[in-house]
Amino acid sequence: MAIFSFNGQDLKRLLTGGCRCLNSNRQQLNDLNIFPVPDGDTGTNMVLTMRGAISLLHNHLNNSKDLHYAARLAAQGAIRSAHGNSGVILSQIFNGLAQGLTDKKEAEAKDLSLALDMARQLAYEAVQNPLEGTILSIIKACAQFSQEQDYSQPTDLGEFFHKIVEISLHTLLATTPIDAGGLGLLYIFKGMLAVIEGKNLTTKTIEIPQNFEYYRSDEPSQENFPYRFCTEFLLSDRLLNPESIKREIATYGDSIVIAQDEKFTKIHIHTNVPLVLQRFFNSISPSCQYKIEDMCRQRLHRLPKNTPTQTTVADLTNLHLLTDLNL
Repeated sequence: MAIFSFNGQDLKRLLTGGCRCLNSNRQQLNDLNIFPVPDGDTGTNMVLTMRGAISLLHNHLNNSKDLHYAARLAAQGAIRSAHGNSGVILSQIFNGLAQGLTDKKEAEAKDLSLALDMARQLAYEAVQNPLEGTILSIIKACAQFSQEQDYSQPTDLGEFFHKIVEISLHTLLATTPIDAGGLGLLYIFKGMLAVIEGKNLTTKTIEIPQNFEYYRSDEPSQENFPYRFCTEFLLSDRLLNPESIKREIATYGDSIVIAQDEKFTKIHIHTNVPLVLQRFFNSISPSCQYKIEDMCRQRLHRLPKNTPTQTTVADLTNLHLLTDLNL
């Protein structure tokens, strides 16, 4: 049966299906994770981000069918729960969708097209140095496709999402190596399509026609981990000039992504001096929350048992952690 519109309750079901499909393929995404560093947690990070979005929907949407309200809840939940580079970008995609659906009680494919384009715009703006061949390329290709369609007649959402999945897969396979974040977004779209079609939510794993054993067994080093700590900050404020903040903290690391909605800001950065950045963001927002993960330890724990390792975690980077705190 053709479906031509969706509301807030439908969005909750769609995102729940997307999260289930993503979660069922989480380990594949972790195994393929080599960008921006091979720390092997992209699948986990994206699932945690999605669960944050869905949790807020289930706890606060109640019986409301208001689509814009549902989209705002999903965006806020995603930003507050965003983990890792891909998770923070995904949360800004959700924020773009919410902004693109402003004042919409329900929406058709033509409305979703505008929302996808806003998601593309905000996702690219969130990243300090946007790179093609990543999750950004997937959302851009989907937005471009949707903008080129003729909406003079009602469009079946099943057909629309089927095309979105096709475009995502084509874009993903055009890059080498396959980007784990981009594949994660594809799984979300596949799960949403499965809900529309009434099919099994845990859709089949996509076969990747490449050998990634080298990356899965690559031990951490100064070369592939120039910055050791994946550091994230959650501010209960909206930054007035995120581009200025990006430039200011770029001295201390890379992989900078800033996602925000009208209430919260999430900052992601890979750095060797997380405590310096903690002090900086505490000066901006005293209620700042933070998370610091040692990516080198993460990678060592994920190496196959028979992988020879000659480095120790202590040897990997010269952190200057104590002296940098005096800057």
